[in-house]
Amino acid sequence: VFFHLNHDHPYIQYWLDRMNRYWLDEYNIDGYRFDLTKGFASNVDNRSLLDGTNPQRIANLKRMYDRIRTYNDDAIIILEHFGSNTEEIELTDYGMLVWGNHNHNYAEGVMGYNNGSNSNMSGIYFGNRNFSNPHLVGFMESHDEQWLMHKARNFGNADNPEHNTQELDVALQRMKLAGAFFFTIPGPKMLCQF
Repeated sequence: VFFHLNHDHPYIQYWLDRMNRYWLDEYNIDGYRFDLTKGFASNVDNRSLLDGTNPQRIANLKRMYDRIRTYNDDAIIILEHFGSNTEEIELTDYGMLVWGNHNHNYAEGVMGYNNGSNSNMSGIYFGNRNFSNPHLVGFMESHDEQWLMHKARNFGNADNPEHNTQELDVALQRMKLAGAFFFTIPGPKMLCQF
């Protein structure tokens, strides 16, 4: 996580709390989506504490969440903290939301490949991840994972001349189908640049 902030230091905590409150009070934003929240601890140079459950990071995120709740109990807090283990379950049970990245799965589906788990979109449903609450913000594309249509047109399955996913009309129809599979699954969704 490169040169990350030391989220355990009282000066950093003070700065974050002031900044969070300022934006909520002065600009009336409805919440935050914090980036790279796996790095919100000083011990993440240890790879197992970066990728796995990290009590220090959990404490820091809960502290920030609790502080925000003292002056705005409706603020939405979303973590770029991909829902995959017990830490994410603990944080979502606490009230925070986490990302549900399904770019790869939707891309495989749009491109017309049936690779079993690669095109399985069921993990975007919070209940399939053992979350108690619908706090998984699902997405097909983001600022990091993009261009389903580009992938279909350039890398799609062209084996069937009657349904070549690299052709514009077929690719557009498959994008519509991906949208139907995306929007009809219960839980919050993130749309990247509409």
